[in-house]
Amino acid sequence: HEVDASEKMIAALEASDTVGANVTALLMDPAPSVQRTAMIAMGRMCGQSLALCQQLCTTENLRLTLSRVALGAAPSLLRAALFLLYTCASTSAEAARELVDLGALAPLCERVEALDPAIKTDAVWCLAAIARHGAPLAKEVVES
Repeated sequence: HEVDASEKMIAALEASDTVGANVTALLMDPAPSVQRTAMIAMGRMCGQSLALCQQLCTTENLRLTLSRVALGAAPSLLRAALFLLYTCASTSAEAARELVDLGALAPLCERVEALDPAIKTDAVWCLAAIARHGAPLAKEVVES
């Protein structure tokens, strides 16, 4: 019974033409707690469905999320951003390629040097998710 409800919810989200716009608005909210919640929700949706990942992992959303990683946001916001980048990259080869094209490797590698072991681990998971999509992406990760 629960599985049916979950599948129905995912199907409804996939069919919605406003999910992406609504979540993007939340990513741009001035309150870090709203941004964090939006990133976690997006990451969970991306992990459930390639169709949702394609709707949510737009260039704009990836760029906004990556800026949080590059600027070194507060740890909770940074971890949420890394979670979203991980789920986007692990679910979609196109998103992984887009992240590389947006320059994600340098800030991710900087986060591998973080003092916080959780942030360090999350950054490594992101890099691994990108590298898993074939030799060309793996080569770019290794060379970064």
